[in-house]
Amino acid sequence: LNKNFDNLTSMVMDFEDALEESKIAIAEQNVLNHLTMIHEAVENGELSIDDLPLIFLRVRNTAQFASFSLKLERHHAIILTGFVFPKFYSNNASEYINQLKELNQKFKTKIYGMPILEGRTIAYKETRLSELKNLHKIIEPNKDLILNIRVGGTDFSSIFGVRRGMTSSIYDILTVRDCLSDVLNFFNRDTSDYTVSGPVWE
Repeated sequence: LNKNFDNLTSMVMDFEDALEESKIAIAEQNVLNHLTMIHEAVENGELSIDDLPLIFLRVRNTAQFASFSLKLERHHAIILTGFVFPKFYSNNASEYINQLKELNQKFKTKIYGMPILEGRTIAYKETRLSELKNLHKIIEPNKDLILNIRVGGTDFSSIFGVRRGMTSSIYDILTVRDCLSDVLNFFNRDTSDYTVSGPVWE
């Protein structure tokens, strides 16, 4: 509202790693209050919709996404760009996507999803290809709602107990690079409409 962040193009409000479970209700209300304030500023001409960064909410899990969705109203939805889905597996992907589709239909506005591919079923070679194949099968009919496929690079590193030196990149860790290569093979082929982002890595 104060326009202090001229170069801010996107942001994520995090319900998952950023807070403990007992604070979820407070955090949800805080987010709704902020979205309301931003919407009012746009309506009053204090802000242009073009001034806003892309705003995403990283949900905690499918249950929290479903319960939070009930609290959303249209004036919140039109400020949002979308949701980030952590721990996006083939056994919960349909639940995430169906809830997202329901919000799009309810509010008649485009709300995107950004799944994070992580976890042992992708990390472990013996289950990786079938998991990626199942995920692709679920996502493909709904790819118009998928803005970006994200990859849990830190999660993969933790699974393998791998640390890196300061001069190494995540792509130098062979087991993690193997996961990333297969994700690209499924979601970033030359005929694909998906965007796959590199993992966050500090």
